[in-house]
Amino acid sequence: MPKAICFLVLALGFGLVGFTTTRLDEAARENFQLVTAPPLANLPPPLLKVVTLGHKGLYDDFANIWALQFLSDPRLKDEDPQVVFQTLQEIAAHEIKIESFYMLSCFVMALELNQPQYCEPITLAGTKAMPESWRIPFTQGFIFTSLLGEPLKAAAFLKIASSRPGAPSHIGKRVDRLMAGKNLSRKQMLQVLETLIPADSKMGALLLEKNLQTRPHADSQRRRQP
Repeated sequence: MPKAICFLVLALGFGLVGFTTTRLDEAARENFQLVTAPPLANLPPPLLKVVTLGHKGLYDDFANIWALQFLSDPRLKDEDPQVVFQTLQEIAAHEIKIESFYMLSCFVMALELNQPQYCEPITLAGTKAMPESWRIPFTQGFIFTSLLGEPLKAAAFLKIASSRPGAPSHIGKRVDRLMAGKNLSRKQMLQVLETLIPADSKMGALLLEKNLQTRPHADSQRRRQP
């Protein structure tokens, strides 16, 4: 075969490959979805535990990294906040046991997408998955205090945070200052907690511990003794 024909065949071949690749790239960009749930996220949580053969922690890491990819993408600002929220809810339904997932999700919804009202369901999912975490409810307390202007709910979530193991002591003092400054009662706060956290859940049981119980004063107890 003459060299000219070989050169022509190769040129056409490379041209066809380049054209096909370009068209595929264009199609991929047109069909690309930034915000999607990770594989297996549509499975019911009990079934996912079976599928992962007792290694759900590995899936938690995978789902967290998956969410981090779109939560940190600059293009997220162009996405529909409702779609982002629904996707995060789908991931959170599997009780991902990574604090940063819930905290980052909340901050992105509130600060990047200007939708702080979507934080509370994410936080409640986090307190269900990790009832002993103080950072997750503390984040929600910050959102209610700084962005939503709801001091009663802020006090409730900060009180949850202050009662968790390892929580800094200044959180409890902040609750006291907030309640005093807004003239809020302990009874009001406990009523909010009861509406937020089911009493039969693990978090509900934790909320009924001595840190949040209203107990009679010692003097009144002595007066009742015969």
